[in-house]
Amino acid sequence: MADVEKLLVCEDLHKSYGDRVAVNGVSFHIDRGETYGLLGPNGAGTTTSISMVCGLLERNGGDIRVAGIPMDIDAVDAKANIGFVPQDLAIYPDLSARENLRFFGRLQKLRGSELDTRVDAVLELAGLSDRADDRTEDYSGGMKRRLNIGIGLLHEPKLLILDEIHLVPGLFAVMRGQIDRARREGRGTGRYMVLGSATPDLLRQSSETLAGRMSYLELPPFSVNEADDPDRLWLRGGFPESYLAKSLPASGRWRRDFIRTYLERDIPQLGPRIPAETLRRFWTMLAHQQGGLHNAAALARGLAVDGKTIASYLDLF
Repeated sequence: MADVEKLLVCEDLHKSYGDRVAVNGVSFHIDRGETYGLLGPNGAGTTTSISMVCGLLERNGGDIRVAGIPMDIDAVDAKANIGFVPQDLAIYPDLSARENLRFFGRLQKLRGSELDTRVDAVLELAGLSDRADDRTEDYSGGMKRRLNIGIGLLHEPKLLILDEIHLVPGLFAVMRGQIDRARREGRGTGRYMVLGSATPDLLRQSSETLAGRMSYLELPPFSVNEADDPDRLWLRGGFPESYLAKSLPASGRWRRDFIRTYLERDIPQLGPRIPAETLRRFWTMLAHQQGGLHNAAALARGLAVDGKTIASYLDLF
């Protein structure tokens, strides 16, 4: 397929911070009208990769083209084709939804009737028309996130990038409606690129709601084929910051912080209300079984739960 038919092309992307490798040879492309998911656990390089795609971060190697235009820090024309919805809310709480949209629309050089039309369309799409003139500090969390996404759509970008989509429950259903409407209007299947952790819940939502509408690439940690020291990989794991730490104690600190963040913050955000210490004990018990046969009954006895509960714990990972 010729590159002219591709909306985004990323070839052999590399990014390092001194001796620390964050992205190592990532390549993918998105065809025009395709909806694409770039998934990976924390530390695998998804956010770093997409920061390079958006021209927010200089890369050390590789090539990026958006709608055929080379991307770099100063590539204004390439950036104009992208709408980026960050993980954190990027709205002004003391302004109304309409005022926020008009502000960001003017930054995108929208003016007059075109600006008014786009603002009204986004308010309707986000389901905020009846609250358009209320200050956003009074909005619910879901309303704020819908407005955040609407701001990214305001200038009708060819590529909309949504970060940490697993933190926005129900968004896949909205995307399905937009993708199907674009199909009916002859505009392909979609214009979305979504980022998130490759959790079972995220994959279940997308498979149930976007079946046949979405392609995926998962960014895993370093594999044994990529690592230059298999023993180091075995001791430190494949996450770049852990594997490339200057010392084994520094690597251990990173892994402890990662595990704590995952158990205390990430898992609860996905829905399950399981004490972090219980999951930590479960992980420790699994580690002691490394290389042996899985014994769910022994794990259940050790945690004073039943086998079904152990199976549900395993599904989280």
